[in-house]
Amino acid sequence: MKTINDYLSLPYRLEILPDREEGGYTAWYPDLPGCVTCGETLERVAANAEDAKRAWLEAALREGLEIAEPSDGQDRRMKYPAQDRRRYENRQIQV
Repeated sequence: MKTINDYLSLPYRLEILPDREEGGYTAWYPDLPGCVTCGETLERVAANAEDAKRAWLEAALREGLEIAEPSDGQDRRMKYPAQDRRRYENRQIQV
């Protein structure tokens, strides 16, 4: 069985989009459903994303949930409701 450190060492892809209406950024890991966070700056959202990833993985391990391995990233973008699409458009920042 893998440990938290095993999972943290895997190259999960982080996606970040600017929030053009409210400012700041939203970040998520496409392979970790529901692992989403935000931050006012790129540095803050990246740090928050690392914290969110750790918390998500710890909870999944504690609950005995299946944890996906990192995917190849093909068409795994988070889908936003139609009313939010204009806020995020298709602009992505990879860190």
